[in-house]
Amino acid sequence: MSHKKCYAIFIVVLCVILSSGRAYGDAAMQIDVMIVVENSEEMKKDDPSRLFIVAAKMFVTLLGKNDRAGVISYTDKAEVVNELTNIGNDTNREALFRAVDNITWQAGKYNAVEAIKSAVNVLTKEMDRKTGKAIILLYDTKSNVEEAIEQSSIIESLTVNGIKLFAIAVGGKGHEKPDKQSVKSDDEFYKATGGYRYQTRSATGIYMMFTSVFENLKSPMMMPLEKKQAINIDDSIETITFVIKKSSPASKISLDDPDGVKYLPTNKMDNVSWLVSDLFDTIKINDPAHGMWKINIGYGRENKAYISTSLKLITNIEDSAFGGKEATHHVAGKIFLLEAWFKLDDLPLNLKEMLHNITVKADIVGPDGDKSELSLNARLGTKEGSMNKVLYSDQFTPMKEGCYEVKITATGNGLDRSRPLSLVVQKHGAANAVRDKKKVQDSFSRYARLIYMPIAKKGEMSFKSSVAYFIIINILGLTGLIIYYRKKERTRFSKSYKRQKNR
Repeated sequence: MSHKKCYAIFIVVLCVILSSGRAYGDAAMQIDVMIVVENSEEMKKDDPSRLFIVAAKMFVTLLGKNDRAGVISYTDKAEVVNELTNIGNDTNREALFRAVDNITWQAGKYNAVEAIKSAVNVLTKEMDRKTGKAIILLYDTKSNVEEAIEQSSIIESLTVNGIKLFAIAVGGKGHEKPDKQSVKSDDEFYKATGGYRYQTRSATGIYMMFTSVFENLKSPMMMPLEKKQAINIDDSIETITFVIKKSSPASKISLDDPDGVKYLPTNKMDNVSWLVSDLFDTIKINDPAHGMWKINIGYGRENKAYISTSLKLITNIEDSAFGGKEATHHVAGKIFLLEAWFKLDDLPLNLKEMLHNITVKADIVGPDGDKSELSLNARLGTKEGSMNKVLYSDQFTPMKEGCYEVKITATGNGLDRSRPLSLVVQKHGAANAVRDKKKVQDSFSRYARLIYMPIAKKGEMSFKSSVAYFIIINILGLTGLIIYYRKKERTRFSKSYKRQKNR
């Protein structure tokens, strides 16, 4: 066998090792998230009613019992108001609420980089904890945050530690429409970490930005609620959390369960937590009564219903540009596959019912607000891992750079499920250098572990060293294969020669 063939086999084997695995949209992953708030005089002008407080409390309410959250405030200096706290009980949740309440406006220069570094320090104290890690940075658009980030090395620190950075920018240049080009370039910092930059000119939009971050991080199970006055809570639903916008601060929201019992914020029930504000209410109900609920509301377009359920709608995004590895970042002009299926706590489902009586679609909103809809086709799974499943799938090609919001909805026979996905699309060949660097480091680490080579701990090895070691490993592997095949050729030749001699 030629040296070229040996090297080709080596590269193929290496690529298979390093590219295995697919990204599935299951909300089971626990997350640690730091909420970082700029408490400057500029933010006070943007949000005089302190609407960010109820938005942050809503976000904490939406998190799962095994998730953790912390709070940092900053102007010229960063202050850890609350360390990472488990959301699992009312006492911890109330402590986080108080931490947000205690943030006060201060005069001073803005030092977002120091605040992000403080958040990184908190999130990396327990590197053995297997969770997703994220930072939500809330700031005023006039704070020059992106300029400060560009002059620092903080993005590299975030990517090396696997921390996503989400930004919620409030206001604008005099609150006029922000410059598209500047916002576009600003996005690159956040997309490099797997996060995104959201902007709202009014503080009333902060809570919607928080719901978008939550959906991006957790890809939660939902029930379609837009413009609905009633909702069917089926037997598989264990918890439901409503986020309902008010038409005015004086609006009163109430719910009627299937037995006609009225739920109000003034009625204290053991299984209900009700967060009231002038803009929206957040209502979390554990073990809700099963059946048709009536929702007494006047405004429905932005309403949400997040659920915890044993009947899960699972989604998978496989991007041809990255071999199925990247679930949130895609290349414009490349095809990606949308797949969905149901899972009932590992119990079998009625495949005939799933195949013929359930309709699944994907609603897609592009970066410029253009809307499109895909009908996902149903078929029985035939590959290993998808047997005894009904798969719903279709292909989509994003042509423009920016953020695509995708909502997959399944309906039929009293079943309502939806799941949000956020796709950040980049131009072909415009991948961020920091992310590329991390990929090489990760690739080296995986292969080094495979051949039992001791390596430095994450973050201790320089990029140049990792590349050097990676090249050495390639050379050693190639040399080993060449020696092996030469030995094999000699053995074959020796046997052939002996047979000819014996004749």
